[in-house]
Order: sequence, then C-alpha cells, then structure tokens
Amino acid sequence: MSYYKIQNGMYEMFFLISHYTMLEKLLFVVSQVVFVSCFNHAVHNEQRPERIMGGQEAIRNSWKWQVSLQMAYDEDPEYFYHLCGGSLVSKDWVLTAAHCVEFTGITYRAAFGEHNLFENDGTEYFIAIDEIIVHEKWDNTDIAQGYDIAMLRLSQRPLIMDT
Repeated sequence: MSYYKIQNGMYEMFFLISHYTMLEKLLFVVSQVVFVSCFNHAVHNEQRPERIMGGQEAIRNSWKWQVSLQMAYDEDPEYFYHLCGGSLVSKDWVLTAAHCVEFTGITYRAAFGEHNLFENDGTEYFIAIDEIIVHEKWDNTDIAQGYDIAMLRLSQRPLIMDT
C-alpha cells in the first residue's frame, strides 16, 4: 500500500517495503523490453506489419517440444504470463535462457500446446517447474561473456513423452 503526503505544495509518495521488491522486478522487466526493442530497431530499422516475417504460421501442435515459460503475477498467483520460450530436450528437462529465470521467489510453469498466447483453445496444458539450474558462469551484469543458459526440471513428464 502507498500513500501521499502534501508538504509545501509538493506531493511525496511513500511505499511499503514490499513495493520495492515488486518495483525492482518491474524495472528489470521493463529494462529488458526496452533493451530488446532498441536493439531490434537498430538492427531491423523497418516497419513490421505482422509478427511472422519471411515465414508462415505453424500448424497447431506441430512443434510439441516448444515451451512457453510462464511466470505468476505477485498480485494474483493464479494468473501467469509468457516470459520466455524454451525447448524440451529430454523427458523432463527444458532448455531456456538464464536471464529468463533470474527472479527469486517466483512461481514458474511450462506451458505446452500453446499456439496463440492470447487465446485459450483448449490444447494447452501446464507443468510446474521443480528445479532451475543456471549455468555457473552466467553473470547478468556482463551478458557479453555469454553463458545465458538454464535448465528447468519439470515436475512431471509432458504428454508428448507418453506417446
């Protein structure tokens, strides 16, 4: 909860400590979005009318090993949103980027069967993440050195592994 105080015609805003943690997470996400947006603009300085460039929309469920790594909102832990992509590399392990799983105290899940992140078409199913292993040399303050890789152990086998 925050409140305002008016002093000498000036507004001051006060936050409780819990807001600083949330604000820190928000600033990290925003900085990543701004960085990627600026990079994409610098590299691809062109208008993009569609999300798929030089290709075609995939057939539903044709990339069964593709995962949507999702993160729960602090305010509503029942609501998850897409954070990054990942690939199923064995029966219960997903490969993703280390910068995608740097938040501590966050609930992550892997979404399989997603085709459109903005629609629920009934083919999606979700598996909790039991363990996160980030490359020991990953350093988010020096991304140029590389090692931006992480492994996520799923709490159960995905349905595609049962067939």
